[in-house]
Amino acid sequence: MAAQRGDLRLEIVFGRAFLLELERGNLANAAVFARAFLKQHSQPAVAS
Repeated sequence: MAAQRGDLRLEIVFGRAFLLELERGNLANAAVFARAFLKQHSQPAVAS
């Protein structure tokens, strides 16, 4: 369960970083964080 909670936190960090970079107008960095968010979001949860 802890891994899932950590994964959720990481998704939140990537999502917030994406929005912050969009607000700043830095589309290159926003794209990097968007890819990181999507990659993290698409990984299946590991049951332990």
